[in-house]
Amino acid sequence: MIGYLASLCVLLADIPLVIKVLKTKDAESVSILTYIIKSLSMICWIIYGLQHEDGSYIYGNLISLMFGMIIIFYKLKQVKTG
Repeated sequence: MIGYLASLCVLLADIPLVIKVLKTKDAESVSILTYIIKSLSMICWIIYGLQHEDGSYIYGNLISLMFGMIIIFYKLKQVKTG
């Protein structure tokens, strides 16, 4: 149960930034390196969850990874368009 609570907290922490980036289409102030490292961490936790068949690691991290990919997408799009 504590694993699901921890996953929920990590998930909720990203929501305000994702909403802001989606609304403004602006990710200039976001560190892409931070989100790349965070996304790699999420992938590791997903793999760990799959190995141990523990949904608390899998589901929350999948959603957090999706949020991270949204941030990275907008950041790369901004860098590309200048």
